[in-house]
Amino acid sequence: MKNQTAWLFDSFRVSLHSLHRGDRHVRERCPHWQHWFLFSGEWGLNHEGARSVVRPGDPVVHAPVRPCVRSVEQDGFALSLQLLNVDLQVQEPTDEVRWQASRTLWHLAFELRSQPVPDPSRIESAVWHYTASLATASRPAADWARQAKDLVSDLDTDLSIEAIANAVGISPNHLCAGFKKSFGVSIGRFRRRLRVERALSALNGPEPAWLVAGFFDPSHLRRAVREELGLSTAECRELLGVSADS
Repeated sequence: MKNQTAWLFDSFRVSLHSLHRGDRHVRERCPHWQHWFLFSGEWGLNHEGARSVVRPGDPVVHAPVRPCVRSVEQDGFALSLQLLNVDLQVQEPTDEVRWQASRTLWHLAFELRSQPVPDPSRIESAVWHYTASLATASRPAADWARQAKDLVSDLDTDLSIEAIANAVGISPNHLCAGFKKSFGVSIGRFRRRLRVERALSALNGPEPAWLVAGFFDPSHLRRAVREELGLSTAECRELLGVSADS
C-alpha cells in the first residue's frame, strides 16, 4: 500500500492502526460514528458498564456521544472508519445498522489488505451504501417483537415459528410480518446472519467454523457467507491470517 495508512474523504476517514498491549482509550462524547475492525490482537471493551472481548473479525460500532473504554489485551492491527459531519437520525446502532457496518468493514478490510494500491472509488462506494442505510430513523420495537428477537437469537435452540409465536402471544403470520417490519429482515435471514457472524468469529478457533455456527457442512457456510457478506470464506480467512479449512 506504499506505506499509506489513512484515506480522507469528504465525509469519512479510513485508517489503519497498530495496537500495543496496555494501550487504553477512553471515548466520552465524541460526535462521530466510529467503527473498528480487528485483523489481529484482542481488545477489552467496556461500553456503559457492559464488558466484552473483541477478537479478530469482530466489527465494533460506536454511536455518537456514547461513552466506552477500549483496552488492548494483545498486540494487533486494526482498521478504523470514522464518519465525519454526517447528519444521521439513528443515535443507537440497531441490528440492521450493525450488520451493514459489519459488511462494510469486511469489504474495506479486504480492499485495504489485498490490493497493492487500494481503489478510492471502491472505498467510497462501500461507505456510501452503509451511510445510506444509516439515514433512516429506527422505531422502537414492540415488547413482543423484542421478546421474539431474544428467542430467535438463541442459536442453540431451534424453535419453530409456531413455538415462538405462542411464546410471545401472537399468531405465526403476525409474528413473521411484524418481525420483518420491526427489524428489517425475516426471521430466517436474521438467524442466518447471526450464524455467519458466529462462524466468522470462529474461523481462527480450534473447531470447524461451520460446525460451531450450526451450518450443515462447509459448503452451506460458504454459500451463506457469500450471500450475506459478499466475500468468500477463503477471503475472510486470508484477512485474519487463518490457514485452516472452515
